This record gives sequence, C-alpha cells and structure tokens, in this order.
Amino acid sequence: MTKKEKKPIIQPSTTKYIIRGLLGTFSLGFGPDLFKLSYDIIKDLKRSRTSSDEKIEKAYISLQETSKLIGELEESLNERTEKLNFLRKEYKRYSKLAEVGEDKAKALIQQLELSLGKTRNRGYWMGLLISLIAGIIVFIFGILLSPIIRTWLGMGG
Repeated sequence: MTKKEKKPIIQPSTTKYIIRGLLGTFSLGFGPDLFKLSYDIIKDLKRSRTSSDEKIEKAYISLQETSKLIGELEESLNERTEKLNFLRKEYKRYSKLAEVGEDKAKALIQQLELSLGKTRNRGYWMGLLISLIAGIIVFIFGILLSPIIRTWLGMGG
C-alpha cells in the first residue's frame, strides 16, 4: 500500500448500509427494513473482523515460517563459516610450507639423494654377500647329501 492509497477504516459496503439506514429512519421511521439493515451492518462488520483475523493469522504463520527459515539459514552460515575457518588454517599451514626457499629445497633434495645413494650401495653389497653365502651353503649340502639321495631313490651308489 502506498502513502497515497489510504484504506478506509470502515469498508464501503458497511458505509453504504449505514447511509441507507439513516435515510430510512429519517424518511420512513423505524420499521422492519431498519432491523434488516442493522443485521446487514452487523454481518458486514463481522465479515471485516473475520477478514482482519484471517490476515493476522496469515501474518503470524508467515512470521513463524520466516523465523524457521532464518534459523536454518543461520545454521547453514555457521557450518560454512566453520569450513571456511578450517580452509584458512590449512591455507596458512601450506603457505608456511611453501615459504621454504628454492635453495633450501635443492639442498634438502641433494641430501636425500646422497643418503639414498649410500643406502643403495650398502644394500647392493649386503644382498650380494647374502646371496653368495646362501649359494655356498646350498652347494656344500648338495655335495654332502648327493650320495644319500641317490641310494634312497635307487639310482645307484
């Protein structure tokens, strides 16, 4: 409703009934039409009150729904804020990790390569030594057990 549009306090139909009633009393006096007119006025006033009650009820329901919606929105915003704060913390942590200079990173990589290279060489020699020892043990057992296995299988002696 704009400021120019003012809604009358009494509805136009009620005003019409009142004017008709006043004119009827002046010209005809009090008669059966006046009672019918009074009844029509009361009925119209009740209808306007009912209409106002319905509007108030609709406004109340609308406010309840709005309140519920605002609560849901607040909950959603709180969840998003928590997620955003978590992401900010993670971003700061990764930024600090990224601040390690390129020279420091190269030095760290070289040190790791040297450590792995030494470990690789040591591992190679240890593996070779273990394989040789295992081979010698199997060879010696083969020589010692060969005659026993041949007689057992019946291949000669």
